[in-house]
Amino acid sequence: VSGNFVNDTYKQLFEYGEVCREIKETADKIEEIEHIVSQLPEESRNVIQLLYFEGATNSQAAEALNCWSVTTVYKKKNVAIKDFALLYYGAAALGEI
Repeated sequence: VSGNFVNDTYKQLFEYGEVCREIKETADKIEEIEHIVSQLPEESRNVIQLLYFEGATNSQAAEALNCWSVTTVYKKKNVAIKDFALLYYGAAALGEI
């Protein structure tokens, strides 16, 4: 076995380990975010679900949320983001939003 083959194998194993670690970190972060979203008030949870998880447009969200206008969706989205930030970052986030 040549030295290059062994080195290439080690490199590939290391890269595989890194990818597995990144996948685990991503899955953990998704679980954390889903847990936080589940704690939001129902309206904020619905807005986050529609706009960020399902990828609905503001017009589609307005229809699903029975809003009179897209402007109302923007307002609800801002409230939802503030609610999420408060749970995710804590009270320190209030000064930033």
